[in-house]
Amino acid sequence: MFDDLKQNAPNAGVPQGNTQAPATPQPVTDMFADVDTNNQMPTADKASAVQSGKMKPVPNTAWSPNVTTGNFTPEQMLVTDAKGGKTARLVVILVVVLLVLAGGAAAYYFLVMKKAPSLTTNTNTPVLNTNLNPENNIGQNTNTPADVSDSDSDGLTDVEETDLKTDALNPDTDNDSLSDRDEAKVYKTNPLIGDTDGDGLSDSEEVEIWQTDPLIGDTDGDSYPDGTEVKNGFSPLGAGKLSTSTMPIDLNINN
Repeated sequence: MFDDLKQNAPNAGVPQGNTQAPATPQPVTDMFADVDTNNQMPTADKASAVQSGKMKPVPNTAWSPNVTTGNFTPEQMLVTDAKGGKTARLVVILVVVLLVLAGGAAAYYFLVMKKAPSLTTNTNTPVLNTNLNPENNIGQNTNTPADVSDSDSDGLTDVEETDLKTDALNPDTDNDSLSDRDEAKVYKTNPLIGDTDGDGLSDSEEVEIWQTDPLIGDTDGDSYPDGTEVKNGFSPLGAGKLSTSTMPIDLNINN
């Protein structure tokens, strides 16, 4: 057990400068001489699993220490697995690639997609305005084309004649020599009655001969109807008699 000490320090027991020969070594006393050689370790009654052949020892070939010197190199102390190392590197590379792709997708979404205008097609159908209230249609031409037919050519359309209850096939419904249009739109007389004011003069006589008002029975207000004054030779427009020059040749006075 002292061989290492002797090798590392060959002159350890010799004093420096001493030229005398070393002393003869004394015999070493055996400190285990009194130990009972018969008192040995008990052995097992049954054989072990390895001894019985049930298990086989597996030699460790991964690395072997230098049992001679008791020193181990770093390559001997590390257990390497070439296949496991490659798998780990592939996993790390895959994770990095996925992170890069996820970051790029997020950046594209927030920087491009959110700022891009929406290209969604408008599928809403237009709503028709069914409101028939004229007040809500100001400025809109809601008039339907009018019926402009005039069957009797009196200046009134057939629709107007229907409203006035005149004959659409007779231009002078009341036969007073005034057309239905002139009576309805110019003189405002009744186109259904020949003498609108009932003074004894037809509407056409008052307008075309005597120039009296066809809507007033006593034009001059002397309490005599226009027709009575004309029949008796008096002027329906004021005091005095009718002169011969002003009297028509054929008086058609309604009685």
